Amino acid sequence: MNTQTAKTVRFHETGDASVLKLEEHKLAEPGPGEIRIRVEAIGLNRAEIMFREGKYLEMPEFPSKLGYEASGVIDALGNGVVTFALDKEPTPFPLFAALGKGLTLRGYTIFETSTDPERLKRATDYINARLESGALQPLIDRVFPLSEIREAHEYMASNLQMGKIVVTVLTLTAA
Repeated sequence: MNTQTAKTVRFHETGDASVLKLEEHKLAEPGPGEIRIRVEAIGLNRAEIMFREGKYLEMPEFPSKLGYEASGVIDALGNGVVTFALDKEPTPFPLFAALGKGLTLRGYTIFETSTDPERLKRATDYINARLESGALQPLIDRVFPLSEIREAHEYMASNLQMGKIVVTVLTLTAA
């Protein structure tokens, strides 16, 4: 029986950063075709603020959670997963953000790239090659602990940042 728990940032209504709640829940096993990532850091972006405020392309369904960008370690595989492997090292880049955005002047939704296998492979290859060569290097403005998620969102909304806002995540705990 899995007794591990995880913390998740959720909100039960739209609004400013004050609607964000840090909630603890039992850690679920991945379903068929899914992977589970032990998240070590998350990046904030404008889309999350717009989503939280109810001003994004899609409206949140409550309770709703955030998380378009994450970096961590794959710690569990669902049945049928063959593309990924369990790892002990963090991914070198917030992979899901890279897969969902074309990183050009034209913005993409996550589904434009991630649901087309050929585009997904091209995007992954493009980003990985530039990360390995050093042509792409993240610029981090400020790092917040997960316990300060509201403050991180308020800082994003202030438009004072010059680079990425990163939120470090606590590790899993046994219940």
